[in-house]
Amino acid sequence: MVLCPVPCVVGLDEPPVVPNFLNELWAMGWAPVRVNAYETPWAGARCAEGVVKGIEEGGLDALVFTSSAEVEGLLKSLKEFGLVFEDVRRRCPRLIVAAHGPVTAAGAERLGVKVDVLKM
Repeated sequence: MVLCPVPCVVGLDEPPVVPNFLNELWAMGWAPVRVNAYETPWAGARCAEGVVKGIEEGGLDALVFTSSAEVEGLLKSLKEFGLVFEDVRRRCPRLIVAAHGPVTAAGAERLGVKVDVLKM
């Protein structure tokens, strides 16, 4: 048996990284015990307010994501403002999207956000 303290995602879809990890442990003959150690909540409908302001002012140069839940949260909030990520790219053509790690980059791409810079 192996104790697996992991996040409990609230208000967003759980990214596949934790379920995949637990399934891999099962496949290797381990008995993982999932323990929700902390919450990763959606920050709410207004969490993209700074991004929207940056778009309107033309000063948004980069977005940096450290988890795919952050990407999903931003997309969900943008929708509250009547926007999709393609609107952000169109209005900010020099925008750089960075992801911390290949799991975050893959999650962003899965959600339709092209990553320009991958930090390992």
